Amino acid sequence: MKITIDDRPVDGAEVSGQSLEEMLIDIMERHVPEDHLAQRVLVNGARYVEEVPHDAARVPRADIDRLEIKTISRQEIAAEFMTHGPAILGTIIEAAPRVAELFRVADESEANEHYLTFLQSLQEFLLMINLTTKALGIDPGTEFVQGRTLAQEGEELNRIVNEMLGVQEEQDWVLLADLIEYDLYEVLQRWQEGLPALQKGRH
Repeated sequence: MKITIDDRPVDGAEVSGQSLEEMLIDIMERHVPEDHLAQRVLVNGARYVEEVPHDAARVPRADIDRLEIKTISRQEIAAEFMTHGPAILGTIIEAAPRVAELFRVADESEANEHYLTFLQSLQEFLLMINLTTKALGIDPGTEFVQGRTLAQEGEELNRIVNEMLGVQEEQDWVLLADLIEYDLYEVLQRWQEGLPALQKGRH
């Protein structure tokens, strides 16, 4: 097996694990600087993206001939987020009503297909928020928007996402649509209001 990390070859024998997930965990723990995260993963030349959590555990090591990993530092993530964060958030906000409507009028399979992409973008946004505040040393207890702190808005966003995941498991599509269109949409709009000030260092 050929393994490269940021174009640097790594001996496959030095990487443990019997699945892609186990290998990635080992690589990130032992072969990548602590302040770096995996930005892109290519398996046999094709970009790999998990459709659902722990999908990589279903990819056997034996099926991997070539594994390429590109990493990015937390500081680079923070800088990129501060530049592109508002546009990313704007795209998520625009998609929310459309995804909600699909659960109300479309068949379940079509709605879930769009929902998975939407949820992945939302979870990546949450991750970038956490990484950015840590990398830039931003105090989560400082005021962010409408008299609320970064920590409070982060906790509220996490709470709604977790509630969405629970409702999804229960297959209550009407309630899921309501959560996306009303609760989530309202919180995301507050984030959109607060991000520009955060970028200018007002917090």
